[in-house]
Amino acid sequence: MIRIAHIGDQHFNQRNRWDECLRVMAWIAQDIAARNVDLVLLGGDLFEKSPSHEETLAAALWVQQLANAAEVVGVYGNHDKGGSLDVLGELHATHPISIYATPQVHSAACGVQVACLPWPRKAHLLAALGREVGHEESASIAQEALRDVYRGLAHQMDARPWPRVGLAHVMIDGAKTDHEQPIVGADLAVSLADLGLLRADYIACSHIHMHQEFMWSGAWFVYAGAPYHCNYGEFQPGKGYVVLDVADGAIEWERVAAPCTPMVLVETTWDGSGFDGGQRRLTDAEQTGADVRLRYHVAEDQREAARAAAEDVKRELLDLGAARVTLDPVVRPVTRARAPEITEAKTLKDKLRTVWRVRGESLEPEREERVLGKLSILEDTAA
Repeated sequence: MIRIAHIGDQHFNQRNRWDECLRVMAWIAQDIAARNVDLVLLGGDLFEKSPSHEETLAAALWVQQLANAAEVVGVYGNHDKGGSLDVLGELHATHPISIYATPQVHSAACGVQVACLPWPRKAHLLAALGREVGHEESASIAQEALRDVYRGLAHQMDARPWPRVGLAHVMIDGAKTDHEQPIVGADLAVSLADLGLLRADYIACSHIHMHQEFMWSGAWFVYAGAPYHCNYGEFQPGKGYVVLDVADGAIEWERVAAPCTPMVLVETTWDGSGFDGGQRRLTDAEQTGADVRLRYHVAEDQREAARAAAEDVKRELLDLGAARVTLDPVVRPVTRARAPEITEAKTLKDKLRTVWRVRGESLEPEREERVLGKLSILEDTAA
């Protein structure tokens, strides 16, 4: 039996939940070692952007730990800047580390053929044609060029027909985000039929952080999802990675849940005397140390009352088991006339008398008559 670990979208990023990232990544490395995995597939987006020295060091140490347990094969994702993963291939470890920036077939030591597909970039595919392409036809031509890549990789794997696995950082048509919204209009989104041209038994997909899977023509197309939560309000409560067992002409796989901290978005509105019920209790699963954002909508002139009430809710959520609660007021501006009665006055004289009354000003009768008389002259002149 061959055992494979499939991990995607690590996003080593000091600016976003760094301690959580390091903690979960360390757990995954230890779990993989305990499971006697033969091959680790990294689906891309190891980094969030051009990595800092500390991010590079942390990611390199993590990959090195994986490679001390099993062979590591990875591809570039859309967030991985050119050259940022090259250092991984220079690491000293028990097993080899291979990272691909271009489509390649990798023959793993355990006998698995891996069709490696880094994030497809339309500009690169069009440049490979060696001719000018019009804007209107560029998308369809790039898609066909990508299909040719899939066909070519499948042909290379024909020499050793099984087991065949795809490793792709890719946007599949119809895939959903962690907020259960389908993504439309993505650059170079591909269909299951397109990826099926690889003729692989399992396609290890990354790019979408939500766990999801598809089956087409007898093959599984599986998004491992992110190993830990990156955003508040994500639909799925758990994160982790995927383990595959390859034996006797069949591939079986399961998701492994990582001990990640839930990120809960509690959203409500202040109605002047309390919150409107949008606020919800933490579930039993979330009471083990959730990171909660309490987002409340409030009118500008009621901010202080809402803030005091929000502090009470914060204390309540902490008592229920939340590890951290962040208050996020969304202030709604209030536009109000200083004296609404002015808008109801019909004439300029009435409006001016209303202003005096609202301000508590009282003019002597003779002075009031003179001011109103001059106002009449101005009105007549304007007319």
